[in-house]
Amino acid sequence: MTATEPVADLRVCRACRQAKPLESFRLVEARYRSHTCEQCKYRQRVARTKTQTLAKLCTKCGVLKGIADFSKTKTGTDGYQTWCKACHARLPSRSTEGRQAERSRRVARIGCTHRTRDDRLAFRAARRIELRLQRELNHSIAEAIRPLLWSADLHCPGMTEKQARHKVSHGTQLGWVTRPAACSDCGHKPPRHRLHAHHDNYEYPLRVEWLCADCHAALHGHVC
Repeated sequence: MTATEPVADLRVCRACRQAKPLESFRLVEARYRSHTCEQCKYRQRVARTKTQTLAKLCTKCGVLKGIADFSKTKTGTDGYQTWCKACHARLPSRSTEGRQAERSRRVARIGCTHRTRDDRLAFRAARRIELRLQRELNHSIAEAIRPLLWSADLHCPGMTEKQARHKVSHGTQLGWVTRPAACSDCGHKPPRHRLHAHHDNYEYPLRVEWLCADCHAALHGHVC
């Protein structure tokens, strides 16, 4: 080889430790080449086929069984599933006993097996009525407890200043808390959005005194 001749790109195979041209290594995802040459990969596949295990431990039942008791799969390392055929057959969706048990639970729950179209329509109609009654019940319960949630005697232990202010603001928007037109201290009538809700105790968020900005600042010792 002369100094002007180009040198071919070589790569050392991790299996046989021999330097071979890049064409001997498979191109993976069109970005890089494998570290094992094609000849070594073929020898490894042949060796795995010859040394195939005759027994396998089922990870479901924990019993060592013959390889014929396992179904084949392409994702397994040895080409077989980790559960044996008997364990797969005992799944509720595959066994007759599991389907019968599921049918019995359905009959006990809704009174029919949905085998006919009339049964399905009847179940859907009954389900719609049940949901409507549940919504009406929830609405009636909410209407019953809403006055208690917006009562001035509502006690919320551990409520912070920010939470109490948010409670008053939310109640004002919903109409459950009435904002007066004048300051309760000086009687001044500023714009309604300028009236402040003063809390003596934040654990009673709806016990507020509506003050103008000047009276509120003077009460807290702030200079206006």
